[in-house]
Amino acid sequence: MSEFVQLNKESQYLLGKFVNKYYSNMRKGQKGSQAKMVALTLDDAEELIPQARREDLKSYVYKLSDAGFRNNEPIEITLTSEAIKKKIARD
Repeated sequence: MSEFVQLNKESQYLLGKFVNKYYSNMRKGQKGSQAKMVALTLDDAEELIPQARREDLKSYVYKLSDAGFRNNEPIEITLTSEAIKKKIARD
């Protein structure tokens, strides 16, 4: 069972949004290593999952870390190549 499947659906959803932002950065001409540095504020996450409490949002992002999908502290992250591959494989 992959780490992605073990994530709760909220964390999977946020990972998808992070990866979408990565591709947007790439389309804007950023190099891969720079495009992987994705920022999403808690306010942004709150808009994506409005029913969640802020503490829950932090928890969802930490779950991404525990599964190996991010490198930095919430909520500014650097996507790992593994995170991008997992998301592509799922879609």
